[in-house]
Amino acid sequence: GNVGIGTTTPGEELEVAGNAQINGDLFVSEYIKHIGDANTRIRFTDNKISFDAGDMTFFAVHDDESAPFTATVNGGGNRINFRVMDRNTDLVLKTDSEAFNVKLYHAGNEKLQTNTAGVSVTGSVLLQEQSTTPTAQEGGLMYSGSNFYLGFD
Repeated sequence: GNVGIGTTTPGEELEVAGNAQINGDLFVSEYIKHIGDANTRIRFTDNKISFDAGDMTFFAVHDDESAPFTATVNGGGNRINFRVMDRNTDLVLKTDSEAFNVKLYHAGNEKLQTNTAGVSVTGSVLLQEQSTTPTAQEGGLMYSGSNFYLGFD
């Protein structure tokens, strides 16, 4: 039968009515689920932890046997907008999954935006001289003939 702590009618094999303190490790085989919504959960698998809501993975970190480890936002097929804030709660990065764009901010002010039209920058762009001619693999601005080429590392 079921065992209850703080309840006389446990609905699971072990049910605790109230807070629990564990002075040691807690081992789970796969899920920690939210009561009332089994699709909102933390999932543990070999070398991976994911956070799911509405049966969709919105954040996962996994060890793919090479450092740095991979952090995935939006497991695919979901429309998730992502925001990164700095320690002053100013916006640093924002994605818009409906408009398919990414915006970068400095001190809460938009500085760079990507969208279907390309990239737009608010403010200055600083290009520094390199001692060697940059390539697309190294990054930098390269002039050849009458054309400029921009490469990213």
